[in-house]
Amino acid sequence: MKSLIGSSVKVAIKIIDKTQLDEENLKKIFREVQIMKMLCHPHIIRLYQVMETERMIYLVTEYASGGEIFAVERSMANFK
Repeated sequence: MKSLIGSSVKVAIKIIDKTQLDEENLKKIFREVQIMKMLCHPHIIRLYQVMETERMIYLVTEYASGGEIFAVERSMANFK
């Protein structure tokens, strides 16, 4: 978690190593980014910025407290 410079807004930064992705998965990442740019809903994490270097992609998103979705899914599965 980081804060935007000059702001108290907390953000999450997802770092993706492009060298670890094949062509198909790289296309999926870019498609996800395009979709996230279009979304504006209070229940969906907002994408603030995308930065790309030769090797890496950085996605700056709204910070959501409460942990990772996978951990939430696991804990909910225990209640079934």
